Amino acid sequence: MPESRRTFIASTTALTAVFAAGCLGDGDENGDENGDENGDENGNETNDETNGEPDLEIPDRETLTLRFETEDGEPVSHGIDGRLSAVDGGRNHSFGAEIEAGVVEVAFPVGDVTVTVESTEGEFEPVEETYTLDAANTEFTIELEGATSDADREAE
Repeated sequence: MPESRRTFIASTTALTAVFAAGCLGDGDENGDENGDENGDENGNETNDETNGEPDLEIPDRETLTLRFETEDGEPVSHGIDGRLSAVDGGRNHSFGAEIEAGVVEVAFPVGDVTVTVESTEGEFEPVEETYTLDAANTEFTIELEGATSDADREAE
């Protein structure tokens, strides 16, 4: 490639980069380098009522522990297809394979939670229960009438 062509390409690339950098700026249309009344110095939207904190609401969470048992209180870990749904529609979670010794634990937002459990093998009727998850209530037991316990499954 001839030297003049290389110089032209390098110059054009450099000018384009400088032009683009000048046009893009820092995103603050008001020219206030320290943020404006609706944003902090990083450009995050803020709410004056929260003392300049970003408007990010992270729901409180608890570890929800579900125990699955037969009518005799024996743990059930296999043949379960389950779903958690926040009653307010905010979050859903599916589970099944991660159940060990009849227990599954899921970090889930506090509030009313609907638990739906179905048999993948047709052993028990579907179960749907609604619980209130909060700091005082994190563990719930669901009886699966007709399900095969882990001990009986191992004996087969």
